[in-house]
Amino acid sequence: MSASPVGTDDGYLEVVDARGNTFPRERIPFAFNPTEYSLNYGHGLGGQGLRGNQEQVSQATTPDTTTLSVTLLFDTYESGGDVRSEYVDGVTALLSVATPPVCRIAWGGLNFLGVLQSVDATYTMFRRDGTPVRARVAVTARKHEPSTDEDAATASASTQVTVTAGDTLSSIAEAAYGDPTAWRVIAAANGITNPRTLQSGADLTIPPAGRQS
Repeated sequence: MSASPVGTDDGYLEVVDARGNTFPRERIPFAFNPTEYSLNYGHGLGGQGLRGNQEQVSQATTPDTTTLSVTLLFDTYESGGDVRSEYVDGVTALLSVATPPVCRIAWGGLNFLGVLQSVDATYTMFRRDGTPVRARVAVTARKHEPSTDEDAATASASTQVTVTAGDTLSSIAEAAYGDPTAWRVIAAANGITNPRTLQSGADLTIPPAGRQS
């Protein structure tokens, strides 16, 4: 079964805040809509297991550990660009922080809020010089329930900076953390998939220093 080109019900992945609100950044669109996805429903069990009375059982469980598994397809064959820098790196960057951000994966009737647990990229088409132009990215995400408390805690622990002319994510990371290579932390926290699109005057959220990896 072949993948379907995106159309009126384009699939996409985007970073959202803890309440599920979209950041004013670009989303990552799918080149082709998925052919399928799977949802695994379950609950977590604490150390008490299932023994004891109903109250103990209730305390030993968490209400929802639903996980989504889906394969995303990205393609830069027509443009000739590198599919890694244009799409895949934006997805893998979401795993490069100590506390991965909440993401929305949407397609048709699917609107899943979750935190990425794993990303597995397979490159299937290349230019003559070896540059990959097509990728199949298998993503697993665990369901996230929007929480105003979590959002407030995150906001109080983070700082804000305004981008000025000449700023880059690397220079902002160096000023914030003393480490220019930590730019992916800032990119992931703000839903930035392409650092070259950074615009003067934009407000960025800077996660606390303890959250960069």
